[in-house]
Amino acid sequence: GSSQLAAMAEAWGGAATLLVEKAQDAAAVVLWVQRTAQAWTNVLRPRNAGESLAPNNARVLCAGARQLLGAAGGESARLLPVLGPMLRGALGSLPETDEAGVPACLAAVRALFQSTLRQHYNSDGLAFVKEIVSGIGGCSATAAAVTLCQDTVDMVVGHSAFLDVAFAAEEQLPPAVAQQPLPLRSILEAAGLQGVEEWGGGGECQKAMTAKTALASLLDTLFQQLASVHQGALASSAWRVDERLRRLALMMYGGTGSPADKSLMGLLQSLDALASSETFAEHGFVFGRAAQAAEAGRCGTAVRLLLEEGVLDPRRIALACLALAREYGGHGVDAVRSSRQDAEKRMLLHHAYDPFFLFNLIRFHLDSTDTGSEDRSDSPGDRANSEDGMGLRGIVAAGLMSVIVAGTSAGDAAVRRQAFELLERVGAALPTADFKEKPQVGSLLLSLRNAITRPRQRVPAPVAIFVADALLVVMDPAHMLYPLVNKILVKRPFLPLNDLPAFTQLLASGTTTQREEREWLLRYFLASIVDGRDKGLLRRRMALEALMARHVQEGSDGKERQLIESVLTRACAIPRHCRDLFLHAGLGEWLLSQLGDSNAAALAIAETALEHSGALLGRRPAAWLL
Repeated sequence: GSSQLAAMAEAWGGAATLLVEKAQDAAAVVLWVQRTAQAWTNVLRPRNAGESLAPNNARVLCAGARQLLGAAGGESARLLPVLGPMLRGALGSLPETDEAGVPACLAAVRALFQSTLRQHYNSDGLAFVKEIVSGIGGCSATAAAVTLCQDTVDMVVGHSAFLDVAFAAEEQLPPAVAQQPLPLRSILEAAGLQGVEEWGGGGECQKAMTAKTALASLLDTLFQQLASVHQGALASSAWRVDERLRRLALMMYGGTGSPADKSLMGLLQSLDALASSETFAEHGFVFGRAAQAAEAGRCGTAVRLLLEEGVLDPRRIALACLALAREYGGHGVDAVRSSRQDAEKRMLLHHAYDPFFLFNLIRFHLDSTDTGSEDRSDSPGDRANSEDGMGLRGIVAAGLMSVIVAGTSAGDAAVRRQAFELLERVGAALPTADFKEKPQVGSLLLSLRNAITRPRQRVPAPVAIFVADALLVVMDPAHMLYPLVNKILVKRPFLPLNDLPAFTQLLASGTTTQREEREWLLRYFLASIVDGRDKGLLRRRMALEALMARHVQEGSDGKERQLIESVLTRACAIPRHCRDLFLHAGLGEWLLSQLGDSNAAALAIAETALEHSGALLGRRPAAWLL
């Protein structure tokens, strides 16, 4: 009961004071705190919400925690992960009014934050403060809680190490993606990346990025609390949001789906709510290094800054196209369901631009584009100097138009709605545009639009990804697929949504670039096999059977076989595809022939299939492999 909890809190606080005075060894302090803090965390779990601490008892715990952190010295970092959940639980039951005891309790929390940030202005200390701030949601509307959040913002931003942590590191592209030449020629280069090694997991800047993520997450949480408070509570305070903080957050933001950038986007949205502003629109959607250049006073328009500072990276835009298909693909038996595939998807989302941020950026540039004078394809400097937006040609060349098309394959109706809205706007602006590749771009978009028979109909991923990459192909007459794409545009007024574009021509190609064309085809499959609802397109052309046959042919080289194995692994990670492969495509027999040759990749395919085979392959899934 509450009386017992109060007695326990007083006893714990007294023991903490005694331990600080008498303990000779910091290790003893750490051991005692770890054991008792875990016990407190268990007692204060949500299931015991009826047993709440009074504000004065929570204050005792916070004061004791501050003493113990000081006594632990160099070992204090080990206490933060256990004290955080304990104090969050203790503060979670504070009343919603400024009754007696609440201001004093939150004053103790403030003193704890101050001493913690003085010792641990790093990922551990910032995460500790964030966890406790998250625990005061129940009393966040009180004047004392508002004051605590304001003071914590001042402590964090005013710390001497703030700028060092905020700008210590920048997310690096995976080496295989970073080596991709510019201008962008394909969105599919990263489709075959596998494992942490190829994605560049770890690295020297990981520790710095973890601290930046913790800083961004803490500021996001603080300003979410402040933004959720009624404006009257802030209006009565002398404290105001410093305008410079919005600019700093913009300079820190990288536009990606990484945890740090997600928190920074939330921070900017909260700051905009508090200041009744639109930070991105006010600064021309300049962010990251381009925002730093603008702050430093380097001249140039928003477009020039984005292009010259290399902030708007087409390679991350290409990753966003792949991420759209993966993240917003099917659900249930139609979704990619494999532990390894999930890890790869997380890494892809981490490095790719946030698609919703790109949608807003495209919308901004469409609003500010003078489409009547865009034929500056031979003078990128002139285009960058334009006071208008990026222009339709710039949008296509950077891969942003490919992001829109990829969005039409999303299973999520909200994503698809934004993609079709932007597609309609581009279609309306295209007739008045003037750039060299306009006929091919217009034909591609028209062939896609003519294939859609219902408003905001989901476009199968294989068709959407083909059109998305073909938009880059038609911008480069030297591309190996340029003749093929133009031939398709001439022959068909629309792209069938129940067929694989150019599959037969590419698989059976006899040109001098046949190896490169087949490699493109396999990467295309890796990018577009993301949804079980698209099974009919593969079945119609017996595409996966053709790839299994190609795998055992003498003409296939090691790289081609490796990509085929990756395609089959991806297909087996989707339950509906997996079932079809076993029942109709002879995958079981193919696996047995490969396992007989001690093929490790075939074993990985079998393991992927067995991860989720119980639901669709029967109660004895192993029987399909025997």
